Amino acid sequence: MRRILLLLSILLSAAGMTQAQTSLPRVFNDEFDAWMNAPEDVCLDKYAAIHVFFRGTRSTDSVKWTITHPSGSVFVYRASMGRPSPILWVNSQVTYGSRTINPGQSILLDMKEVGTYTIRATLYRRYSGTNYVREVEQTISVSDCPITKCLGDFAPNTNFKEDFGTFTAGGPRRPVTSGTIDYNYNSNPYVAGNTSNNWPLADDWYTVYYNAIRGGRPEWDNVDDHTNNGLGGMLIANSSEQPKTFYKREVNDLCPGAKYNFSAWFINLNSHQVLTSTCAGYGGTYQYAGVTFIIRNKATNAIIGQFYTGDVSMDLRRLDAGDQRLTGWQQFGGTVTLPPGVKDVTVEIKNDNDGGCGNDIAVDDINFEFCAPKIFTYIDGVGTSDYICPGAGLTVKATIDPIDYFDNPIYQWEMRRGLTGTWTPITAASGYTGISTPVLTIPEGLLTEPNVDFYYRLMVIESGNVTPGTQCYTPSSPVLIGVIPLPDIVVPKDSLCKGESLILTAVPLESSANPNGYEQFDFTGNYIMPWPSGPQPKDKILIQPDVTSTYIVAGTAYFGMVGSVPRYCTRRDTVTIYVDEPPVVNLGPDTVVCAGSPVTLNAGAANAGYKLRWMPSTSTTQTINVTAPPWTAIPSSRTLKCGTGSVYGRIRSRSRR
Repeated sequence: MRRILLLLSILLSAAGMTQAQTSLPRVFNDEFDAWMNAPEDVCLDKYAAIHVFFRGTRSTDSVKWTITHPSGSVFVYRASMGRPSPILWVNSQVTYGSRTINPGQSILLDMKEVGTYTIRATLYRRYSGTNYVREVEQTISVSDCPITKCLGDFAPNTNFKEDFGTFTAGGPRRPVTSGTIDYNYNSNPYVAGNTSNNWPLADDWYTVYYNAIRGGRPEWDNVDDHTNNGLGGMLIANSSEQPKTFYKREVNDLCPGAKYNFSAWFINLNSHQVLTSTCAGYGGTYQYAGVTFIIRNKATNAIIGQFYTGDVSMDLRRLDAGDQRLTGWQQFGGTVTLPPGVKDVTVEIKNDNDGGCGNDIAVDDINFEFCAPKIFTYIDGVGTSDYICPGAGLTVKATIDPIDYFDNPIYQWEMRRGLTGTWTPITAASGYTGISTPVLTIPEGLLTEPNVDFYYRLMVIESGNVTPGTQCYTPSSPVLIGVIPLPDIVVPKDSLCKGESLILTAVPLESSANPNGYEQFDFTGNYIMPWPSGPQPKDKILIQPDVTSTYIVAGTAYFGMVGSVPRYCTRRDTVTIYVDEPPVVNLGPDTVVCAGSPVTLNAGAANAGYKLRWMPSTSTTQTINVTAPPWTAIPSSRTLKCGTGSVYGRIRSRSRR
């Protein structure tokens, strides 16, 4: 806020008024009296915008900064040094009205240590033949203002985020509708140069709009909203002299004993001009913005938790070249644990810094969320998805981060078939053990259905919150357990002739495209040959048996750990490969008979097991009666296709004369 207090400040200064925040004694009472605008309390890892000046309109020739850190280290800085750490920004020469700000009068200091910083500025000026050297000093207290990082991603419907919507260019302003606010609402449209109807935005007034100048005051920084979703809205307030509530809202049906984060994004709307000119020389300090987050028991109004932002500085880096749209937005807030029995609360953001010149702020993305723990679930404490042999036993273990999130947790395991199934509680009658502990045991023989993905998760709730239909359970990350089909040996045929070779292939084999398989196959049997070329495939062997042989394959799947030893399961399959000997046929010596004489041919009793075919006859019997001219007998192969065993008998006919 801008206060037209110049005359009063001059009178007070002439009377010897000292600045409350300076620790050096005030001994000068002239226009070269040194002043410092600096915050008093700052959160760790935030920044402090600091400006030093002579009380009158005289500019400095130069400034030397001496910064003593809480650790005791001392950093001496001049503007000619650029921006070494911890200096985030330093001004170049700029003129605002009648006041010229020379390099080094304004700095942005990175606050990286908890404790008390001592900031001393030495101002130099030669004027009318006189050298003026004045010093001013102030301490800044830095505190840690942590917001618990919510590790889990479970989001109940009690969570809310107020981003104040979006606007069309030049559209009307809007009031806050999701909560209540103690400031007066200004709905008047922006008209450049118009000072009526509380425009520019007067003290104790607020609006929701997409730009700080169009919705607030022309001397403010040209700030857009934090959400960055087009012409997004933000709550813009010209602070009151008295503490007032920026935003207040009820949140019901929460979970006693659970942790909740209450936070928002803030930006100090005052520009470098406001810090160095508008609010310089008033005889009082520039008023930095600052608010308190408060969570109250709705029933009793008792405060459950509150978090102060400290003094929020403007980010002077917004004056740098490039896209600085989101520069200056800072997140503040904190975490509370609801007491037993408390389910309904009110949350509020209260501006309780002093009024005066400054203390103008925009608020965006107010967030209240269930701060769920991260509950990790592992198969035997190792992986989050794996495939096991049919009937294999294993355990599923869960851990909670942070480990002390629950005081007295209640556990309930759930199971789901496939991605589209429904989560259902696991009961004691289902065969599982440990269903109400962090370790679920799946005994051997329970999971036997192949090609089905079983998902498991642990639901955890604070004792005392277990009621029908409660949303206070926190789910763990799920694990996937698939059941691999029994191994199978695939062969193109199950018999061959002696001397032939054959490739046996085991399935299913695990791969990137098919995780539901065995990682290793081991074959046993006789007549296994070296692989002809290249490395031996994991799922194949080459055989050349001399006799009928049986082959066994053992498929092994690895999953989880038992202590430091990998857990695995093995399942087997067998196949018998039949080997056939080729037939031997002997029809005896050639026979000479008279033409037309009958002859009996016999393929032999040893070939009775084969199918026979006589040529050129169609007979298929072991013996055949023929007459001249000659015949040839060829027994056919067995269905095992071992080739054709044949013999040619020649019958020569002799003519009678």
